[in-house]
Amino acid sequence: RRTRLNCTGDGFLPLRGVKLPDATNATADASVSLDQCRQRCLANCSCLAYSASSIKGGESGCIMWSSSLIDVRQFESGGQNLFVRLAASDLPSNGDNPSRRNTALAIGLSLSGLLLFGLGVFFMWTKFFRRKGRYQSTRRLTSFDSSNPLAPVQDRSMEDESSQSKGLHDVTLFDMAAIASSTDNFAASAKLGEGGFGAVYKGELGGGQKVAVKRLSKYSTQGLDEFKNEVVLIAKLQHVNLVRLLGCCVHGEERILVYEYMENKSLDTLLFGTLCLYKFVAMLLHIAVSLQME
Repeated sequence: RRTRLNCTGDGFLPLRGVKLPDATNATADASVSLDQCRQRCLANCSCLAYSASSIKGGESGCIMWSSSLIDVRQFESGGQNLFVRLAASDLPSNGDNPSRRNTALAIGLSLSGLLLFGLGVFFMWTKFFRRKGRYQSTRRLTSFDSSNPLAPVQDRSMEDESSQSKGLHDVTLFDMAAIASSTDNFAASAKLGEGGFGAVYKGELGGGQKVAVKRLSKYSTQGLDEFKNEVVLIAKLQHVNLVRLLGCCVHGEERILVYEYMENKSLDTLLFGTLCLYKFVAMLLHIAVSLQME
């Protein structure tokens, strides 16, 4: 007890499972209830503690102590409840109640767990749908539309995607009939070469555009998914100095890539072009002036 009792505003601190104090200076009344006992002790300024006089069939009766509490001991099991009078300032507040603290702690831990679980679900959800978006983009890129053999593979839903996908709009999905017609049904005279991957044929589309048709070998271990991924990667590697991929074709076991056709000739004609007479004479004069200055 840190504060002296003043008989007004006092309260009681319950001590659970104790041996009751020596009853030499105690008064007992078995005819009242425990709540009535509390009220009597609270009204009596000399009352220091109270307890039930009987614990059979529930707490009942009343014992009040008006002098020092002697020989009070805590039991590990059993014992009775003793209510000790204390000043209001010495009583634990509602927030200091252990049961309330435990309840608040349990609620706080539960809310924290729910928050962490929600964050985990959110991150998994965003990661899943990002992967799903990339996968659907690949599927849209290599989807087959037999009703329009020269339709762009890219559908309208990809027009608003990031700039990384913008280079894929020029890839076209060709119909097998159009490919076969352009190469004269893959005639031997149209064959440009052959390797382990398959054969390359020279073809001509309906508009007169010449193309190189790469017909992958039927014995290749490359599956449909690998072929689609190859189309996506090649389309992303489009460059002005590289042979451009015009489109592809998937028909049954057939896997075909269509490239722009380049004539088999010396590379210097493509890099430097032709030299006209004026440029040739100007070059000779420049060389002559340089030699004269030396």
